[in-house]
Amino acid sequence: MKKFDYTKNTGHGRGSSEARTLCPSFIGNNKSGWNIKGEVHEDYYEWVNYFVANHPIYGVIKGDFEGFILASSQALKHFLEHHHFEVWDYYDI
Repeated sequence: MKKFDYTKNTGHGRGSSEARTLCPSFIGNNKSGWNIKGEVHEDYYEWVNYFVANHPIYGVIKGDFEGFILASSQALKHFLEHHHFEVWDYYDI
């Protein structure tokens, strides 16, 4: 597993109001083969920060798109093809 640093992708990191989160509808078993577990947060809007995902072929991904993701390159590529993260502003809620 490799560590992918998402704090540097926008130049803002955790100190900014930008959110990069998973959609709650991804939680559970998906047609893509990924089984995703995570806590759904709600405050006018629903989102998932930290998650763990398992796939029978690609293995495990875990982390937070506002921090770090642990995964193989192939697993992360496949995961993002089917389960993109959303970008929004925490100040909007």
